[in-house]
Amino acid sequence: TAPVAGPGAADVSEPARAALFGPGRRATTVGLVLLTLVTAFEAMGVGTAMPAVIADLGAVSAYGWPFTAFLAASVLGTVLGGRWCDVAGPRAALLVTPVVFAVGLVVAGTAGTMAQLLIGRVLQGGSAGTQFVAVYVAIAAVYPERSRPALFGLISAAWVLPSLIGPPVAALVTEQFSWHWVFLGLVPFVVVALALVVPGVRRLRRSGP
Repeated sequence: TAPVAGPGAADVSEPARAALFGPGRRATTVGLVLLTLVTAFEAMGVGTAMPAVIADLGAVSAYGWPFTAFLAASVLGTVLGGRWCDVAGPRAALLVTPVVFAVGLVVAGTAGTMAQLLIGRVLQGGSAGTQFVAVYVAIAAVYPERSRPALFGLISAAWVLPSLIGPPVAALVTEQFSWHWVFLGLVPFVVVALALVVPGVRRLRRSGP
């Protein structure tokens, strides 16, 4: 996947902290990390809510299908996302995938049948896979080379935290409210992350083939 030239990408002398959290990139950095955090929390927390989901929507024999649908769609999304970013750069992908992910959360969170839940999981998985590629291409486009390892560290940390707190938080939400809110409760965070990322994404140029 070819990186796209972006503002500040050639400024290798810029300190890492200033490159990540300076006035021109602070919102983009927080938005990219928050997008990853939400995706990771959904991936880690949904397993805790799945017994309640199955009790409402289907038989035990269907237990594995929501996980399979998400994983298969994420693999396909990663492949297609790589091609999309190669052809058009990460700009459109970073704007579209959070919206599709939020739609998937709503579809799954309002599901009254297993079929609807699976549709929501496919939307979540496909958009998460594409978003994963687009985030990494955007990092190469927006940030100086010396600051990228620090941002990769933040992205990795965004997967560690949900692995620790995702299951207990999902269990608490399922017990106190409903399994539906394990999905629906993440929608506002997706909206906030998208709002933070949009200004930085707008400055990206469309790449050639």
